[in-house]
Amino acid sequence: MGLPFDLIWLSIPIYLVFQAILPRRTSGVPKWAAVLPMFVMVPVFAITLINFARESNLWPLPILIATPLAMFYVTAIMIQSCLQRRHRDSAD
Repeated sequence: MGLPFDLIWLSIPIYLVFQAILPRRTSGVPKWAAVLPMFVMVPVFAITLINFARESNLWPLPILIATPLAMFYVTAIMIQSCLQRRHRDSAD
């Protein structure tokens, strides 16, 4: 296809890695904020798998629409958590 479409597909494994790492490395409110996208993404993955099993030609659409948004959200939480940790460490 093209570069933007390839980047959308690449957001799926990036999101999965970030979603696996971030809740383990944070605590308190950032941890709850990091877990929040899973309440949306688990049903999205299930819908995508159901559509794939039904051999729908539009099976990847739910995941291709939701994953980049979730990835940006988790990335923002990760950046905010790192900046907060750096600020806390420099204050000590």
